[in-house]
Amino acid sequence: MPLISHRGAAHLAPANSFDAIKKGDSYQPDYVEVDINCTIDNILVIYHGSVSRFLQGKKTRESYAELKTKYPYLMTLDEFTAKKISSAYIFDLKVFDDSSMESTITALHKLGRDDFAFTSPHEKALLAVKKAFPNSLIFQSQPYHHGPITALEIARKHNFEGVALNKWWMTPLVYRLCKAHGKLIDCYTVDSTFGIKMIQRFFPDVYITTNRPDIYRKYFPKV
Repeated sequence: MPLISHRGAAHLAPANSFDAIKKGDSYQPDYVEVDINCTIDNILVIYHGSVSRFLQGKKTRESYAELKTKYPYLMTLDEFTAKKISSAYIFDLKVFDDSSMESTITALHKLGRDDFAFTSPHEKALLAVKKAFPNSLIFQSQPYHHGPITALEIARKHNFEGVALNKWWMTPLVYRLCKAHGKLIDCYTVDSTFGIKMIQRFFPDVYITTNRPDIYRKYFPKV
């Protein structure tokens, strides 16, 4: 059961901070997940932002200066790419427009590696990064106001490798459908001991995204 450490390791340090990323990396996950967003003044940042806005692909309401005042640890995407960890990254693309995607791809090339994965509800954003990073894994999340079947249909249409599903969508039927069509599943966000063990028991090959890589590794040590 592959491990994705969520927003760095959001239970162990401020979400998307480099401290959280380093803590997540220390548990040797398959991927460390971070969010890429864009401020109203067009600065790409490692930041989650408002759910209602990112599901529609909109930029934050705040400027970079406003967010930096609230979150002193906030990194720009360029600052982020200057830092190194041993784990691979999975990037959750929160905003979509042509300019932001072009700048995101340019910045990610600076990391000098192509073992990325990407997830997003935005189909066009995932098509853009798949073209730029053909060796990456792509997990289509459910688009705005849609459920898991739509995500599976989009993944099939574009031959994306998998789907990213909220844990509440993780049912035996959805699991069997994804398996039948050869699609990987990234299940988020599972933080309790009970939840982690239940996913492992009933859906053993699912990628599990968690803010608690410490709990995950307690029960599933790195072999």
